[in-house]
Amino acid sequence: MLKNAPYIIFDADPFCFGPISTTLNVVEKLKRRNKLMSGTQFILLGTLTSSQLGQKSGLFDAVYECDTTSVTELSRYSELISGASLYISNTNPNSINFVSKLDTPIIYIDTLFWMWDNLHVDLHQTEKTFIQDFHGIERNIERFQDKLGNYQVIPPILHSSLQQYRVDEHPAEGVLITLGGIDTVYADTTDFYYHFLAELLSIPYLQHETHITIAGGGKTIVSLADMFAKTHPHIDIGCFARHDFLQKLHRARKVLANPGLTTFYECVALNKDVFFLPPQNYSQQLQLDVYLQRYYRHECGFLWQPEYGYPAIPPYLPEKEGLALIKKCNDLFINTPTERKRAMDMISQFLEKEKNCTDFCHNISPNDMSKNDLPRPNTDDIIVDYIEKRFSNQKW
Repeated sequence: MLKNAPYIIFDADPFCFGPISTTLNVVEKLKRRNKLMSGTQFILLGTLTSSQLGQKSGLFDAVYECDTTSVTELSRYSELISGASLYISNTNPNSINFVSKLDTPIIYIDTLFWMWDNLHVDLHQTEKTFIQDFHGIERNIERFQDKLGNYQVIPPILHSSLQQYRVDEHPAEGVLITLGGIDTVYADTTDFYYHFLAELLSIPYLQHETHITIAGGGKTIVSLADMFAKTHPHIDIGCFARHDFLQKLHRARKVLANPGLTTFYECVALNKDVFFLPPQNYSQQLQLDVYLQRYYRHECGFLWQPEYGYPAIPPYLPEKEGLALIKKCNDLFINTPTERKRAMDMISQFLEKEKNCTDFCHNISPNDMSKNDLPRPNTDDIIVDYIEKRFSNQKW
């Protein structure tokens, strides 16, 4: 379709920030190093938060609206995909079977491999699979060994600018509330955050805070911005480009964050004083359980727990079952005044303390962690090196 110009198609699963954030890290590094064939173009197929952040990044030559979890929608781009030099899918195994039938080489990046209850695709169809490390991947590597093909476990894929922020002595200011991608193709968006934010912003500490930013993605963040524009005009609400978001995260005095994995790693890397908000999807619930057991004190996050009347949420459930349980928790929370008060009291205590959720509140020795467990700089180089090498060996 793009005559005489090699191009790479990127596909980031359209939920939360993780898949598109880590994809943008790879694309930015490829463009900065500029080692691919002259004229190579970068194309994104995406929807919701993926297309939002892709467009804001300015990194792509084209962004096409497409729910890449849907074969029907992917088929509209069959000609484009079949002509690509490479198709890179991030945490979206749903597209692999379709793309492989078009004989387009595939690289697969999986940021949530540790939590899958089943692997519905044979990864031998990919040229290379990169698995981001997290607690539990060893179990799934063993379970899915016959489907893995050529894979490599890599440390967290973080933006290289985090190193610079570590030495930036800009004074901390204000509160950042980061909600993640919010909307997803896997479930209808609930009105949880409309209720939650209305109650949260009534906390005395936040009523007197003059510098508040609320970051998120999808259509919901636009609706939230409209909703609070008249009542809270001093609050900056929106979907921010990656560099803008990371700067806001670095400079925030306090952070109220969704328990997404990329957000967690970024908070760890920048040593942020963070409180993790109630999980809004299945992976966030499982991740927050790990954060509070291994890295932070239990008062540094609000986990859905049976002892407070919520259903038990075990690991390795099918995604739909996990999401259904999370929705039950959301509904119980919104309809239980004592639980809403408990959450607001926890957040108030966190905000009022000088500093309490940093430096890994649990004193964990290095021997308790896997070698890839914590953020390291330039881990996106591993993927970029592979892409550059395969292109240099390719005949045009």
